[in-house]
Amino acid sequence: MATIGVLAGLLIAAAGHPQVDPWITLIVAEIIARTGWKIVRASVPLLVDERAVDPANIREVAEHVHGVRAAYAIRSRGRPGAVFAELTIGVDASLDVAASHDVADQVEVDVTSELSARHVVVHVEPFPLPPATD
Repeated sequence: MATIGVLAGLLIAAAGHPQVDPWITLIVAEIIARTGWKIVRASVPLLVDERAVDPANIREVAEHVHGVRAAYAIRSRGRPGAVFAELTIGVDASLDVAASHDVADQVEVDVTSELSARHVVVHVEPFPLPPATD
């Protein structure tokens, strides 16, 4: 559009109407400014790592999976269609590694499916957490 505007301005000026050229220049500047603004609006949230999905939504999906006692440390980034999510789930401390891994796999599948996420990383912790030792 900007190129067409510039060419139209040149043709109109060459045809003997030079007073039209500044107006076409303003229109071309407007097109460029709007395009730049759209690019900035789309890029800034990605550059500042803005969350892509409300953590409460991810928590709700994760905590509906059988075996998940808690979901926390939830982060997401990206844009619609390209969401990446990370979270930690607490599972019963008596579960073995294989069972805990199965629960984490199901959380990954459900969060990916429900939120149309591209990639989900789930970290597993025992729940309740063992007391901290000094």
